[in-house]
Amino acid sequence: MVNDQRNVGLFGGSFDPFHLGHFILSLDAKEALDLDEIWFVPVADPPLKSNKLLAPARCRLDMARIATERLDGFDVWEGEIEREGTSYTIDTARQLHRDFPSIRFFFMMGADRFHDFPDWREAEALCDLFEFIIFSRPGYGLTPNPELPANMRWHSTRERYLDISSSEIRERIATGQPVEPFLPHGVHTYIKQNKLYLTQNTEAESISPAYGL
Repeated sequence: MVNDQRNVGLFGGSFDPFHLGHFILSLDAKEALDLDEIWFVPVADPPLKSNKLLAPARCRLDMARIATERLDGFDVWEGEIEREGTSYTIDTARQLHRDFPSIRFFFMMGADRFHDFPDWREAEALCDLFEFIIFSRPGYGLTPNPELPANMRWHSTRERYLDISSSEIRERIATGQPVEPFLPHGVHTYIKQNKLYLTQNTEAESISPAYGL
């Protein structure tokens, strides 16, 4: 990652595990806004999912790296894993703005989180540092919440609903069902080698890329 003039989309999540739904949504954003790159940002400890993460942070980071290693225009930013602790989006925004001052960052989130955005930590300050890309979610339109900060700059992509979840993949692994069609090249091998997700967990987990409030 070089510090220069680029438009970069940030896709944050637990990636527990990383799957093809993450790629599809990020590609929609990349094409819709003509972004130069997408950076996937695995969280260390997301505020809303602290009790649901099954794979260690380093394993989730490894899976994201494996998934992107053969693809141009996709990368992984490990700053939240290195920082550890609870992942708040404003902390990430300030770190990225400090480390990459010339990059224009677009933060991706689902329409459900878009409606909740006024409740995020330091929402107005966050809008000074990021623009936002909003993905459609079942049951949520893109009508802005009237309490959104006045300085929020947001964009939408094509309407696409993906019925893929990390929780379904974990359940299929635990019950011995095939999962290869859901996973990028190499991720399934990594999961098997590291004996991940062998116990069943049916907690619902969204692919919505909102990871810190």
